Amino acid sequence: MCKPSVRAVSVPERTPSLVTSCCQTDVFSGSEIYVGCSNGEILLLALQANGPYQVRSGHCTASSSYHANNTQPESYTLVSRQMLPTGKAVDEIVLTPSISKALVLSGKNVHDTLPYASDFGVDRQIFFLVIPSLEPVAAIKPIRNVMVCAVDHRHIMRPIPSMDSPMPFLPIEFSVVKRTGIALYSLRESLKYIKVGYTLPPSGS
Repeated sequence: MCKPSVRAVSVPERTPSLVTSCCQTDVFSGSEIYVGCSNGEILLLALQANGPYQVRSGHCTASSSYHANNTQPESYTLVSRQMLPTGKAVDEIVLTPSISKALVLSGKNVHDTLPYASDFGVDRQIFFLVIPSLEPVAAIKPIRNVMVCAVDHRHIMRPIPSMDSPMPFLPIEFSVVKRTGIALYSLRESLKYIKVGYTLPPSGS
């Protein structure tokens, strides 16, 4: 297995108060990184092959010039970006390649990204973006008043269906914990509310 010696990242000019709040890698391509920022921006960085190294769809191979010249580095290039309307930090990015969607959990302020800050005192939102373009899904409104969310790992790991494959485009399912209960959703081209899985007791009871 070949390994590039250096990987340089080409990103926008640094903003003084801007920090990386989370990141996620596409498990199928292996060469794309989705970065969430403290100002509510999401960046997609893709690994570009330079010189002898070829990285495409998670595979690394060496060209015929490998032994003659193996000093040229690979680099990450900014492919697309999107700013969330709230301007608050991106707390988590969940990629669901089988339906070309990303679930983006956001709601913390910059000072909430400090260590030991509690997630349970913040009402957050889940935004839905198309990947890899990062365009918002126009037909789906954000889910509000979210504390935490969880997506079935088996659904995340579903391969991307091809037009020639008999595999159907199955929806992914996820749960959302709110202050009042746990709600279940199904997502494909549209978002469907399934049911309330559990109603939380009132505080202090």
